Amino acid sequence: MGSKTLSVVWWRILVLVGMMFALGTVGAVNLPLAFFFDDPEDDREEAIEDAGEWSESDLVTVNRPGFTLQYPKDWRLATNQADYKPDSLFTIETPGSSHIVIEIFDAAPGMDVSGAMDDVLQALDGPAVETYSYGSFETWGNYKGVGKHLKGKIMSMIPGGCRVFAAVVPGTNKGILITEFYMSEDLPVALPGYDLISRTLVFK
Repeated sequence: MGSKTLSVVWWRILVLVGMMFALGTVGAVNLPLAFFFDDPEDDREEAIEDAGEWSESDLVTVNRPGFTLQYPKDWRLATNQADYKPDSLFTIETPGSSHIVIEIFDAAPGMDVSGAMDDVLQALDGPAVETYSYGSFETWGNYKGVGKHLKGKIMSMIPGGCRVFAAVVPGTNKGILITEFYMSEDLPVALPGYDLISRTLVFK
């Protein structure tokens, strides 16, 4: 599972950055140094608080045989991805240049997910994100596991970051690997939306 996960995450990052260059959306962004060195999780909490509550009319519901979740209606489920699998591997894109990748995999109860996390971090920390500050977290929505938040410059140029989370879903034979990838300009929209997805992802 580890090598597959690494290749998926790395491929998605390369495609995203390549598209931004092709569309001319990558530009110089001037930000205070505090953005890079403050606790990344503080940024997340502030963005969620500022966004306020969601109404049902603002949401799209995904109802699959094994799970349900909701995401903002102006976001897009990337069904055109070559590796799109609606029940196990999919990307939801923000209106800007950010996205979240959700992978659902087979996992034995009590499985150590640290290996999957290490594989993803090798692909992200350095090659994809020039990390200036780190955050750690143990919960993503309803689930407890291992989480890392990297913040700095994407491909050494674009201010932003990513949150990676891995866990085994209690009472099931499923695990989840989440990669929340955001640009600084999308932060006020992306992080509250990712929080919404995390709170509404429920396994049947």
